[in-house]
Amino acid sequence: MSELPNNYRILQAIKNTKQEVSEAFENNQDLEKNAGKLLNDMILTIEARLQVGAVRYGEHVPIEENDGRNMVAEAYEELCDAIVYLTSVALNAKHTNDYNSATYNSILFNIMYQAVRLLERIRSWQKSFGHYL
Repeated sequence: MSELPNNYRILQAIKNTKQEVSEAFENNQDLEKNAGKLLNDMILTIEARLQVGAVRYGEHVPIEENDGRNMVAEAYEELCDAIVYLTSVALNAKHTNDYNSATYNSILFNIMYQAVRLLERIRSWQKSFGHYL
């Protein structure tokens, strides 16, 4: 990982959250037994994506939103894209009688739930500040 300060800070925060998620998996017998490995794989993917972005755009991911970008709004848009992709996967799984169909729908539900919570926060900020933060 290149030593870009913001990307390093972001990766460290994600790793801290990973620990909390890992503990949640350990405390729930119904969840995936190899969650730790999956979380590690996800961290490696995120790290690689941060590196690709730093090389491609010549900069780190901004933490302070002083470049005109709105990370909260961008995150919401990305969640909406994820909902479209997962809906496509879920519909295909249902069409092909894939036994994973219920899992895809559960994941879709959780992402939609969190996207609504984020949108609620955005709308609250809009009312307070007249625009997205």
